Amino acid sequence: MTDTTANDTPYTTITIQGLQFEVQQPYSAGHTLTDGEASQLNQVRAENIRNNFAGSIKAAIEAYRKANDLSDDDEVAPADLDKDELDEKLAKYDDEYIMGVRGGPSGPRTPVDPIQREANRIALEKVKIALKKKGITIDSVPKEKMAQFVEGVKAKYPDVMEEARRRVSAAAAIALDTLEM
Repeated sequence: MTDTTANDTPYTTITIQGLQFEVQQPYSAGHTLTDGEASQLNQVRAENIRNNFAGSIKAAIEAYRKANDLSDDDEVAPADLDKDELDEKLAKYDDEYIMGVRGGPSGPRTPVDPIQREANRIALEKVKIALKKKGITIDSVPKEKMAQFVEGVKAKYPDVMEEARRRVSAAAAIALDTLEM
């Protein structure tokens, strides 16, 4: 379904986790685009917005669960969420969205400290080993739970951070030695 607003910019309806939103379709055929190309750009743009905004919907669902003391297994219906607030957030994101520029609704990703990244890798490997010993497949553990396990390992075992520092330092020394050749 495509509508046209007063400023002649067409909008289309997209669905993000069961909720419908209106997004602009700014590309149209002209001297540099064919109808097919314009259609493809508009489709990709809408898909990008849907994918990038999905995390905001998940956060709203989690906030609703927390506010209503629900478990992760409790179903949250689209009608339970503040659709007006989500409409506003999506409209703002839609207005600011620039095709080809990376970054979700909160902007570009912030760089992760290399020591933290290495500590996460080490802890994740330890979690995987522990799960395998218990006969639990990694795919059966939700992403959020894996993140909790990783953070728990880092908190309980300070040696993980020490090893991460050692590895990052060793890698940096190798890179420096290579440059001096």
